[in-house]
Amino acid sequence: MTRSREWLRPRCAAARWSQLLRRAAASAILCAAVFVGSAPTVVRAAGVVGTGTTASCTDAALNAALAGGGLVTFNCGGAATIDISEGTGTKTIAADTIIDGGGLITISGGSSAVRVGVFRVASAKFTVRNLTIANGYDRRYDGGGIYNAGTLTVTNSTFILNGASNGGGIYNAGALTVTSSTFADNEASNGGGIYNAGMLTLEGCTLNGNSTSEDGNGYGGAIYSDEGATLTLTTCTLSNNFAEAGGGIYTKEGATLTNCTLNNNSAPYRGGGGIYSEQGATLTNCTLSNNSGSLGGGIYNVDGALTLTACTLSNNSAEGGGIYNARGTLTLEASTLSGNTSFQYGGGIYNVGGRAALTNCTLNGNSAGSSGGGIYSEQGATLSLMNCTLNDNSVRGYGGGIYNAGRLALENCMLSSNSVTGTTGYGGGISNYGTLTLADCVLSGNSVPDGGGGGIQSVGGAVTLTNCTLSDNSVTGNGWGGGISHIGGLLTLTDCTLSGNSVTGNGGGGGISGEGPATLTNCTLSDNSTSGHGGGIYNRDTTTLTNSTFSGNSAAAGGGGISNDSGGTVAVTNTIVANSSGGNCAGTITDGGHNLDDGTNCGFSRANGSLSNTDPKLDPAGLANNGGPTQTIALQVGSPAINAGDETICAAAPVNNRDQRGFVRPGTGATRCSIGAYEFDSPGPPACDVGDCNKDSAVTVDEIITLVNIALGTALPAVCAHGVPSGPEVNVALIIEAVNNALNGCGG
Repeated sequence: MTRSREWLRPRCAAARWSQLLRRAAASAILCAAVFVGSAPTVVRAAGVVGTGTTASCTDAALNAALAGGGLVTFNCGGAATIDISEGTGTKTIAADTIIDGGGLITISGGSSAVRVGVFRVASAKFTVRNLTIANGYDRRYDGGGIYNAGTLTVTNSTFILNGASNGGGIYNAGALTVTSSTFADNEASNGGGIYNAGMLTLEGCTLNGNSTSEDGNGYGGAIYSDEGATLTLTTCTLSNNFAEAGGGIYTKEGATLTNCTLNNNSAPYRGGGGIYSEQGATLTNCTLSNNSGSLGGGIYNVDGALTLTACTLSNNSAEGGGIYNARGTLTLEASTLSGNTSFQYGGGIYNVGGRAALTNCTLNGNSAGSSGGGIYSEQGATLSLMNCTLNDNSVRGYGGGIYNAGRLALENCMLSSNSVTGTTGYGGGISNYGTLTLADCVLSGNSVPDGGGGGIQSVGGAVTLTNCTLSDNSVTGNGWGGGISHIGGLLTLTDCTLSGNSVTGNGGGGGISGEGPATLTNCTLSDNSTSGHGGGIYNRDTTTLTNSTFSGNSAAAGGGGISNDSGGTVAVTNTIVANSSGGNCAGTITDGGHNLDDGTNCGFSRANGSLSNTDPKLDPAGLANNGGPTQTIALQVGSPAINAGDETICAAAPVNNRDQRGFVRPGTGATRCSIGAYEFDSPGPPACDVGDCNKDSAVTVDEIITLVNIALGTALPAVCAHGVPSGPEVNVALIIEAVNNALNGCGG
């Protein structure tokens, strides 16, 4: 207080010429007024920029209006541009401020000769409405349009031709909400449109033509979201943005996108044309189309959890045209990938060392130059598909639909009309060099030219098919295995149908060509064909056939049903081979007993309970829906196959007193099972399939635990497809029924 009075004394002395009393009174009044005036006061903004003309809307007028914060509006007589580079330069917002341009005002950072950043927000709240911010630029600092370290809200505004070191349009280190706004042609080293190091929410926004420098170096053409930041986009469109990585978005911490469209973004040097995600992202009802990059035309995901629900990825291009998943966890639900292309691997999806799970998805018309037209899954990766459709995907080398070198499981999936389009190729539907499991799947109309495996080609890995149908797959030139070409590993088919598969040129195995061990149980092979050997099966290793039916297969060079090459072994039990063109069998066939051949060249002996030169009286209608998940050929009344099988074989694994349909063996009134895949006059499915994962007429504690894991989502339904006959859903009621079956025993 003493210092304040000393400062006031000269002003009080100005009244010395007046009379003493009046002098004292005047001095007291003046001193009091000045003393009070020296205390801090709140200064409000002038409020309105301009007095009705364009000329009145100047940098100085803007400074005056912004001073102290508050609501700032404009009266410029119409549209106007205020160039702040000609005045005091960048505007620092230190107090809470709302600026409303009325849709007519542009704040410019300057011309090409002199440019400055437009706004810098400290810890204040800054709201921008109906304003255009253009030409803000300062390569030394971040945020050419706005640098925000406070709380920034942007509505119905445009950021255009701004540039900075990071965040050409906006650099956000605080909280940023943007609604119904446009970011166009902004540029920065990272985050051409927006660089986010805080909390960013966008709704109803358009980001177009933003980039990360003239040569494309840098990350996040439209948006860069840093480690520790949060990013949420709703109903936004990102198009024609460009960066080294993450043409549309580069996120290090994840992102949530809903109802968004990413189109024509590109990242040619590192990848992620649409999105580059280091720690995953969640997309719902989003569309990514015509994006391109070196890896992951639509999305590049590394290490994180990427989840897409009801999304469409179309016409994207890169290695992994739609999605490149590197060591991450990829989950797709009810999504479509179509028309995506890869230079070499994974037209739709490239899965590298990660885990990918697709449910209720469609992959259509994707293509790759070398392998995996629909999906490429590398060694060490895990891939599962449930209720998915892959059709019209193509590749020039391996795996028109899927190439797998890791672990692949498909349940209730359809692969149709996938193809290898090069001069030589393998695996029109699936090319497998890992472990492959299919349950309740259909492979139809897939093809390769010269090569092998119109439906499936497998080398070295174990292949297991249950309740599957392979129909009308083909090798259109010279090759092996119209349905399946199998080399090495163990091929196991249970309750499957192969029909109409073919090898047109030289080669063999219209249905199956085997150069590895194979086991077929309760299977039907019908109307498969080859110009070479083995219309149904061509064997060069060891094949075991149990309770199967071969009918109407053909081979021009011999062995219409079965052809066993020298050095191979084919053991046949409880099996029908009939109606073949080119003879039922060629080569040495081991008669395991209780077989039926309508010719004489299979070598079946009555001493083993087998029948030769005997009509099995198969249904002349051929394959039909006789119940169960796959088509079968029924036995007519009076068939010699009825009650003629080896019941010891039928009662034991893997038959387990079931036919191909899953119906009970033996049939009503019979003491022995029927020969072949179809049980005559079966009473139908057993009463307690529920919980019986292993089809051994018993439910164990381990199987109940499996059901619980399926219900919890920690196990795939495919591991207990037989034990969940009503479909993939496992609920409490089903588990209780399985427990009752375990306690009371399974009849049948």
